Amino acid sequence: MSCYEIYRAPNTMKSMRGILLFLGLSTLPIYYFPSGLPQPSHLFLSLFFLCSLAGGKITLHTEDRLLGALFLFSLVRETIAVVGGAASASLMQPIFTLFNLCILVFIRKYFEQASQNQRQFFILGICSASLVAATSVLLSGFSFSGNHTLIRATGTFNNPNQMAYFAVCLGAVALTLHLARSINMPIVALLLIAGLILIFAALSKAGLIAYSLILFVFSILATNRVHWIISLFAFIIIPVCIAYFINSGYFEQAYALQRLHNIGTDGDDTLYQRGYLMFQHFDTPGEIFFGLGSDKVRKILTHEVHSTLIYNLVNYSFIGFLLYTGFLYIWAKHLVKNFSIIAMTGIAGAPMLYGLAHNGTRFTIFYILIACGLSLAREAVTHKNIPHKTQFNASILKPFV
Repeated sequence: MSCYEIYRAPNTMKSMRGILLFLGLSTLPIYYFPSGLPQPSHLFLSLFFLCSLAGGKITLHTEDRLLGALFLFSLVRETIAVVGGAASASLMQPIFTLFNLCILVFIRKYFEQASQNQRQFFILGICSASLVAATSVLLSGFSFSGNHTLIRATGTFNNPNQMAYFAVCLGAVALTLHLARSINMPIVALLLIAGLILIFAALSKAGLIAYSLILFVFSILATNRVHWIISLFAFIIIPVCIAYFINSGYFEQAYALQRLHNIGTDGDDTLYQRGYLMFQHFDTPGEIFFGLGSDKVRKILTHEVHSTLIYNLVNYSFIGFLLYTGFLYIWAKHLVKNFSIIAMTGIAGAPMLYGLAHNGTRFTIFYILIACGLSLAREAVTHKNIPHKTQFNASILKPFV
């Protein structure tokens, strides 16, 4: 089929949305510009939003309104700060909040309107992103153990913590899609193995713990062959490997275990450096009501607050905190209602566990995970009764090759 024929086809707009979504997801691991600035994936996803605007009525749910209210509140807070002399870069946080609100609305809309074949663009994009991220790490090289100075890999990311958080969210997306029976065994294996590579290369302490939680939940909830394979891996193969490594003395040089052993000893592991004790700097009634704002926080800490929940509490006071926690509560509630509380522990609990020590409020794949989870959870009738079974089918590519 020629490009002109594709353009003239009745489902042109749906195909374009699928292609742009695929490109936006595929480029998620690629950080071309410094952290805090828009990246290539933001461009493709923004075009995806524009195409989605032409696709009919947009319905706003409660979680959308809560995130929208947080955007407006943070915009007012940061605008006041900029007028008072703060850096104009402070406005990037409300801009990212608006962008992530668009992710929530338009990806959910895509799931609602797309046919089962068109949903393959989403699955293909997630798989492509995992391959891009894992391949970049494998090509750049990293070590599992050694006696020399520990060097954490970054791949195509700006820093190892971004890569670790990406891996945790990738594992949570895999768990969500698997429980909704939207991917088959080879795709589950691809996503989990890619996540493992990223986690061990990044050597993130919080990442290692959070990803272990995902694997544990997988071993409990995985269905059919996946259950037995993951359980075999978790309860037989891993213990045998551990026994071998202990006997060989490997663990004495394993970087991942060195990182876990040093939890709480690094200079940035303190509650103050993470931002948990910033309340002592609330000096005026205005700061108590509106929060400190991102510029003042950076001047005090020399970096942003390293906590997903505390970030909004410190920057935007109890109002921002309540809006954001309400937004997360709705996500968790739907996961519990339509999957299970154990599923929620792996899907939402793992990223939030990682978020205790890192700020995930801007991270794009985190909101893609939430949008995917809300969409599929609302489709689910029960944990074992999903109205539409979607398995990845490469034939989706035939019209474009």
